[in-house]
Amino acid sequence: MFQLITFSTEQVFVGSRDRGPRREHSLSFLLYNDIACSYVVVLITVVSPIFIVPGSVIALVFWHVGRYYLRSSRDMKRLNSVSCSPIYVQFNESIQGVATIRAFGAQRRFINDNFQKVDTNNRTFIWMWATNRWLHCRVDILGAAVGLFTAIVLLLSRDWIDAGLAGLIFAYSLTFTHHILWIVRSYAINEMNW
Repeated sequence: MFQLITFSTEQVFVGSRDRGPRREHSLSFLLYNDIACSYVVVLITVVSPIFIVPGSVIALVFWHVGRYYLRSSRDMKRLNSVSCSPIYVQFNESIQGVATIRAFGAQRRFINDNFQKVDTNNRTFIWMWATNRWLHCRVDILGAAVGLFTAIVLLLSRDWIDAGLAGLIFAYSLTFTHHILWIVRSYAINEMNW
């Protein structure tokens, strides 16, 4: 039985990279956040149709922030990848020519050159994280605007909306920020990695 299982399985090489399950997971996460975000918007709009006016303005601002972040994060990822390549090249050349480097006493020059290349790569990585923090700040501000306008709309319509329903809508409006942040991030990660 063991031989049958062992010899009938597909041979997989160590260097092969299967991106299937990871991509499927990230796409399902993106779909989940899309559905959750749509559910919040529909719930708020059905209970209180007045929310369409500020909600459409906020959605337009969200769209512009997301587009700007996607363009800049794509460029930051490209710069990070481009600055990583010289590190690998120098490491490979240093390993192959270690005897020559030692013979000419150029160890300090190669170490300093390596430090400079690593610093350049770290700089682009920090820029990438700075754009991520930029997105997080903007989404938090816009999420607070969603909560604020939901509260204003609920106060304006307090005569015909039940208190429990108002609490439900307000609680869901506060989760909107989390879902929209992960929609933009998941989309950017999927775009950059595949």
